[in-house]
Amino acid sequence: MPTDSRHSSIKRLLWDRCMTEYTPHDAVINSISVLYELSLSVGNSLDLQENCRIFLSALLARKNYSFASVWVFDGEKPEEGEISASLRYANPDFRVKERSLPADSRITSLVSHNMPVTIRSKDPLFSEICTENGITDGSYALFPLGTIGFLKLHSTKSTGVFSAVELRQLGMVMAKFATSLAGCCAHERVLQEIAERKKAERMLHLSEQRYHTIFDHAFDGLVVFDPRTMIVLLANPASLRMYGLPFSKDGFEIEREKIEFNILAFISPEYRDRIISLIQSIQVSGQDQFAESIRTIRPDGEEIWINVAGTKMEYHGKMAILASIRDVSERKQYEDRLQMSLNEKTALLKEVHHRVKNNMQIVSSLLRLQSRLIEDEKTLGYFRDAESRIMAMALVHEKLYRSETMAYVNLKDYASTLAEELIRAHAVHTMIDLETEIETIHVDLDSAIPIGLIINEIVINSIKHAFHSQDHGTISLKIHSTPNRHVAMIISDNGCGMPDPALFQKSQSLGIRLITILVKQLHGSITIDGGCGTRHQITLIPHVLEEGIGVQNPDDRCCEALER
Repeated sequence: MPTDSRHSSIKRLLWDRCMTEYTPHDAVINSISVLYELSLSVGNSLDLQENCRIFLSALLARKNYSFASVWVFDGEKPEEGEISASLRYANPDFRVKERSLPADSRITSLVSHNMPVTIRSKDPLFSEICTENGITDGSYALFPLGTIGFLKLHSTKSTGVFSAVELRQLGMVMAKFATSLAGCCAHERVLQEIAERKKAERMLHLSEQRYHTIFDHAFDGLVVFDPRTMIVLLANPASLRMYGLPFSKDGFEIEREKIEFNILAFISPEYRDRIISLIQSIQVSGQDQFAESIRTIRPDGEEIWINVAGTKMEYHGKMAILASIRDVSERKQYEDRLQMSLNEKTALLKEVHHRVKNNMQIVSSLLRLQSRLIEDEKTLGYFRDAESRIMAMALVHEKLYRSETMAYVNLKDYASTLAEELIRAHAVHTMIDLETEIETIHVDLDSAIPIGLIINEIVINSIKHAFHSQDHGTISLKIHSTPNRHVAMIISDNGCGMPDPALFQKSQSLGIRLITILVKQLHGSITIDGGCGTRHQITLIPHVLEEGIGVQNPDDRCCEALER
């Protein structure tokens, strides 16, 4: 027997196995030599493909097999159950027809018992085992390779091959081959982990480069500070430049030995408590971010208005706050100038309305004084009607003067006040009650004056003509908005009623003509019911304002309609 100490144990074991089978001496020597050469071909490379190539080439050359392939399980092989497999190497490769086996494959189930399996062409399983091109007969042998996979061998012979002795002999070599494959797979995993780590390091490096680029060239200031000490930990050049502080072009992290500052030192005193409260809310209540507009002070004393938005983040394993700062000093100055101009215009407009109201009251007073000299009742009635119309228009300007905005008139307040003033001034001989049901509707000046004049004419007409034979009466005023943003107005009384409502359209009186003209001006309609009392139902389309949004309407003006 050979005396090579490196392989003496394998040879001795093979010798004993062969002798127990009563194999002829020359055959034993040849078998041992072949197995020895096969064992030398195992484990010559850490690369799985190269390792398989060397071993399968030696196996096919020494044993005269027609085909050999190595399959590796996809994942860890379970003790029980199904697992898929993938082809890693085949010799010759042109015979390969399938490169993957499903989990329910018959081949993987056969090798699951960790024992070599032989399938001959007469076996019904042969057609299921045969997954190669050009193979129709012969014999297959499947050798488990531990938890790694299995080796598939094919011989063109159907008999005299893959005997029990041969399977045992090959099994010993396959065990060594399986160990080498385990090392190759472990080496592949290490290489894959190294590649993934290198890729992660490259991605991290690229991310850091992008971060530094964005951080360095951001237009807004970016500051990271400790919410407990208020000390700035990180600041980009834009924020340092904004406050005239030195910064390094080579890095962004503040060097503590060179510069250290507290953010509260730059915040105007009246805003410090507010900022502290916002920061504490992030620490205690779990709020993620805040935004505020505050005034800050540069080290040289210059005031800067900024919009600051803060959000919670982690910095070096500790909670910090990232603040985005934008200098809005110019916009703040522009807003202040704009607000000052608006205040001046508002004051001027209020003064205009106040003066117009005063002038109308003067005209009304002059008419009242002049009417005291008039003895003719008909002429006196004309003066009083004109006085009430002027009062209705003056009341609009008074409401605008006293309101917070000059854009609209609150129709609820204006209409109820106007009706009360008319009853107080004209209901001399009859006790008249006023019932109102008015929604809060906002209309502009061009709509408020016509609506006021319509109410004035109808209410005065009811006071004059509805209660001749009554000591007590009621006038009802209802105003509400419709779904299509029109205004529905109902003015009624419980007086004697109107004999023929059709005469309303034919009347030549100035009051009725005014009502018709003003309703038409507002693209409205009017219907009159003269049964039990008189009921005026009017639908108008005024300039209704809702949350500051106006609805386009005709450009006709009240004065133009009156002139016509």
